[in-house]
Amino acid sequence: MIQLLHYNVWANERLASNILSVKSDSVFDVAIAPFEHVLEALRHITGAEIAWRMRIEGQSPSSVMALTNGRTGPELLDTLQDASRRLVEIAQDIPDLSSHRITYSTTTGVQYDHPASDILLHVVNHSTYHRGQIMSALRTVTTGPLLPLDYIAYVRIV
Repeated sequence: MIQLLHYNVWANERLASNILSVKSDSVFDVAIAPFEHVLEALRHITGAEIAWRMRIEGQSPSSVMALTNGRTGPELLDTLQDASRRLVEIAQDIPDLSSHRITYSTTTGVQYDHPASDILLHVVNHSTYHRGQIMSALRTVTTGPLLPLDYIAYVRIV
């Protein structure tokens, strides 16, 4: 699980590099389904990583998107990278991720209880899914090379 969290950090860093490498002043405005644009997708990923971290730490945010309101694209990229690094730190402090249970409430107030390992795997899968959407959107506005974000590309270099 720790290796997957390190992969998540690596992929978020490369996503930031890819976005910032696109020669367009409006890269954050590129359309992306199901979001309005890349900026909204970044807000979603970043807010989710922060919200899950908060839940692991015993807090229950009332709104995921409120965690990222008002941030610019570059600010979101920095915040996303910080959030994914914090998840690594938190996970490293939990001796057994599969037996350590997290009880949390969703933004609608429904309470659940899951092993930390399941929550962290969900976070990585969620971010991977939306990074893929963003990468597809970037390919519509650039012909230049983009850094691969695949897990296998990560394990080849670590």
